Amino acid sequence: SGSRVMIVDTVGSSIAAVDPARVILADSAKLAPGSSVAMGDATVAVLEPSGTLWASPFTAVSGIAAQGTEPVADEGKNAKIAVGVDGTVYAASASEATVRSYGQGDDGTTVQKSSRDLPGVTADHKLSLTVVGTTPYVLDHDTNTLYGGDGLRVQVPGDAVLQQPSGTADAVTLATPTSLVRIPTGGGD
Repeated sequence: SGSRVMIVDTVGSSIAAVDPARVILADSAKLAPGSSVAMGDATVAVLEPSGTLWASPFTAVSGIAAQGTEPVADEGKNAKIAVGVDGTVYAASASEATVRSYGQGDDGTTVQKSSRDLPGVTADHKLSLTVVGTTPYVLDHDTNTLYGGDGLRVQVPGDAVLQQPSGTADAVTLATPTSLVRIPTGGGD
């Protein structure tokens, strides 16, 4: 993300921050095998397969899952994460049928900032998640439904893939094997 470089070792189940000026590893953490990693601005988020969510400043990734540290939340199995370009962490939980945002609290810890239900999502559904500006978008691949944190709920093509997290835009973009589909932001609320 810009001048921040993170190495994700999926075989060794670890992450390491890189100091690009000196081309050395600056900080690292061991992860649970199968963990997902997302980064935006100066924030790194890790979601373990169990649903345990960790978040850390880029400069302190060694605190992720370290002994004596507490996770941010438990999102349940089959959850997904994304980090917005502003560093806000988003988690979509199939088991709880919700999308939540997490950011820095008054005391400097990461706390839940918002939550929105995802009606029709069940624990076994396959989800994907992205962020446009500060609005999360969750794609339920089982029902081909796109949910927006802004109230959007719309059917999309069955083979659609969500865009990567981005800054503010007038649409969220999905790719299919034959086209790009743009869904206007602004939602239903």
